[in-house]
Amino acid sequence: MRIVSFSLVVPYPGIPHAGGEYYRRHLGALSTLGHEVTVVAPDTELNRIGLARTQDPGRVILVAGDDSRGLRALDRLAALLLPHWLAPSRRSALRRSPAVREALRHAEFVEAQWEETAFLLRGAAGRRPTALVAHDVPLQRELRWLRSARAQSATTKVVWRGWRALVVAVTQPSSFRSADVVIVLSDKDARQVRRASRRPRVVALDPPLWDPAEHPDPAPGGAALSGGEALSGGAATSGGEAVSGGEAMPVGSAMPGRGPAVFVAAFDRRENVEAAVWLLDEVWPSVCAALPEAALMLVGVHPPESLYHRAALISGVTVTGYVDDLDEVYDTASAALVPLHSGAGVKFKTIDALLRGLPVIATTVGAEGITDDDGRHPFPVTDDPREFAAAVVTALGGASASDSEVTEWARTRYGTDRYARRLVELIPALGVHSPL
Repeated sequence: MRIVSFSLVVPYPGIPHAGGEYYRRHLGALSTLGHEVTVVAPDTELNRIGLARTQDPGRVILVAGDDSRGLRALDRLAALLLPHWLAPSRRSALRRSPAVREALRHAEFVEAQWEETAFLLRGAAGRRPTALVAHDVPLQRELRWLRSARAQSATTKVVWRGWRALVVAVTQPSSFRSADVVIVLSDKDARQVRRASRRPRVVALDPPLWDPAEHPDPAPGGAALSGGEALSGGAATSGGEAVSGGEAMPVGSAMPGRGPAVFVAAFDRRENVEAAVWLLDEVWPSVCAALPEAALMLVGVHPPESLYHRAALISGVTVTGYVDDLDEVYDTASAALVPLHSGAGVKFKTIDALLRGLPVIATTVGAEGITDDDGRHPFPVTDDPREFAAAVVTALGGASASDSEVTEWARTRYGTDRYARRLVELIPALGVHSPL
């Protein structure tokens, strides 16, 4: 089947973008099912890098934005008034592109990745089926930021966040209604979409984050993993060192005899910085009081200077910045921490740590959408800083060894084979040429 896939990014092996890594594996599943996919994305610097590195550049269409002065001015206005919309210049160019029209003319199925590209499905409707893959539910994130602003009694922030939440609440339902089926990555998000759009055709599909072919010796419980991709936090893989403040630093060397706790995240996202600050201020002092030799690594791209300065005041804490090899980080770690209090969507960083056999301690937001068949989290989940610290102490003290059953459960649930089979169940047209 010929498929057109609208996307914000062009994925490639090692992409430092959790959603991009999911999308790369999604395209791999479609290829396994025997389909030909043409990726359509905005012409950006990041996507030009993706085009150069992708495994099939001949099936990528990059569309440059409309550079007219009026649309550039409209872009600036839309950035303020219409959050979560693709810039008007991008929207106009994608709608008018002859290459995109030609690809759609031959398409038998059309999908949109991320809500920002859903508007393109309206012009693709007809006899061919359409799907929107909603990586998260933006309204949930906006409401959490609004609650945070209210808790801080920050009047300006409350007004601004209230406006953003209102705009998203008004515009989001039309995005969800643009597709025949909306695919989300957890049951929790499915409930959110149904409430937002009153659309019955919403399905949850666990993301494909484990491919046994990339891990020829998948022994749970701390065994080294080979060929892993960076699924979270913006750190990509390929082998090397972590960088901190411009100096090379070997990762995972802070605590002899016991590996560090790690928080892997992209620190150009405010929710990740806020999580790190909460971890340092509210949790880590209690951990250090119980285990003076405890070590913590904050791993991921673009940490702000303020985070470096804050960490420098606390014994045993390292901010690595970008690292080349997440495998090395995880192989030397004793626990993975996911201390998030805002944001939306399934946190791939949590699943990634489970897949690698690490003990995980998470907040409610960090664990959202990740439950076993009985609806329970198979790892400690708490928003109380003292309870979080106690769970970290337990893990670093060696009393919380990785659970091989949890690891195997994660590798089955989030496996690429299962994902491909579920795609066919949800969208029967995708199984027409399937070798499964």
